[in-house]
Amino acid sequence: LIAPDMPKLYFADGIVKYIPNQKGIYRVQNEIKSKFNINANGWNSYHSIYNKEKILNKYRIAIIGDSYVEALQVDFDSSLAEQLEKYLGIENSEVFRFGISGAPMSQYLHLLRNEVGKYRPDLVIILLAHNDFNESYLQNFIDKNKVTFLYIYNQDLQNQIAYVINKNIETVQNTYNP
Repeated sequence: LIAPDMPKLYFADGIVKYIPNQKGIYRVQNEIKSKFNINANGWNSYHSIYNKEKILNKYRIAIIGDSYVEALQVDFDSSLAEQLEKYLGIENSEVFRFGISGAPMSQYLHLLRNEVGKYRPDLVIILLAHNDFNESYLQNFIDKNKVTFLYIYNQDLQNQIAYVINKNIETVQNTYNP
């Protein structure tokens, strides 16, 4: 059995990400063996750096999420972000990913406001996995019988969720403007 290389985390300016410029092999027993590449900005990515300045005529997409976006389980150049960039055409687009294992939805919003916005994406995708809603809100709902915070950009979605849980929801309106 070979021990995995684990990228080292750090906390800066309220953001949990990785210490920049790390490379290694992530292993889980004999099942997973994948290369990671932590870039100069602290994110596992094919891009060695996320430039804040946009390239003219390149569509920039940011993907925010947890381990599905972080993607240590696959080689760094094979994640959904890199596949999307290849599909759209590397000459026409760039896809930056912002993912940390175990991140709750509150961290997604925090990342959007305090990290992702710096890169002025044309489109932001927040990847929600099956467990995100439950881990972030269900326990609060069960314990307090009320959701006290819910960030919803789409008014129709807000109405649907409010109908389903049939409780008062305090919302924070969209303040993100790339």
